[in-house]
Amino acid sequence: MNHPSFGSLLESSWAQGVSGHPMARLSLKLKRLKPLLKGLSLAKVPDAFKDWLIRVVSAEEVRASMFSIKGNKAPGPDNLNAGFFQKKLGTSG
Repeated sequence: MNHPSFGSLLESSWAQGVSGHPMARLSLKLKRLKPLLKGLSLAKVPDAFKDWLIRVVSAEEVRASMFSIKGNKAPGPDNLNAGFFQKKLGTSG
């Protein structure tokens, strides 16, 4: 983690004693640490990057991205590999 307090927070939480079976101790330490980590104030995404993320993309940018993927790679959870879309884009534009 890049947060300045992460290391010290982790060390102090982990140093607190816990008894029991090793897996139970690990579980308890992680459960104790989770709310502390959620409380960290992480850096926010800069506005310029947010604007870039929500910009309108051109058809050519989509095409270039799709053809940059190896044909046997799956770009998403639809079980269709990139080769399927490359073939479709090649015939339909």
